[in-house]
Amino acid sequence: MRIFDISNVKAFMGALLTQNIFDNYVAKSVDIATFTNFSIDCSFNKDYYTNDELEDLSFEDTKWCQLKKVCFDLIKGNKLPLSFKIVLSADSELISKIIKDSSINYNLSDISGLYLNIRYISNKLTITSGSSIRVFSMDKTIDTVWDNYLQDFLKEWI
Repeated sequence: MRIFDISNVKAFMGALLTQNIFDNYVAKSVDIATFTNFSIDCSFNKDYYTNDELEDLSFEDTKWCQLKKVCFDLIKGNKLPLSFKIVLSADSELISKIIKDSSINYNLSDISGLYLNIRYISNKLTITSGSSIRVFSMDKTIDTVWDNYLQDFLKEWI
């Protein structure tokens, strides 16, 4: 786990809310405090879709691209939000790439998630990395690999 301080908040928020850089990340939860508190648990509701629509879907997770406009609409305005917390996870394609590129001894099924916890409070934006694995291991290589990936990924904003 590592904490990254985002120095270029405006550019990062533009990338997060208006560009496609984070679109394939899986949204886990969103909490936004403006004039009231908004909380989205990001669960995928299969009941919303017809059986035909479900067959056409290639995912069973809520992707950030599906939520970013809603979040943008909640955050934008004349006043900055009091705070927000957005939890994203790498999708299976990115996790597979990280496993392959780093030659670590994990299978995709071993990793529950590689997380970005994006938190804004008191005009400060930080990202905390995190990982969750399904198997017991004292090896923390996945944490190091994920932290290094995020440091490179976030370099233009930190």
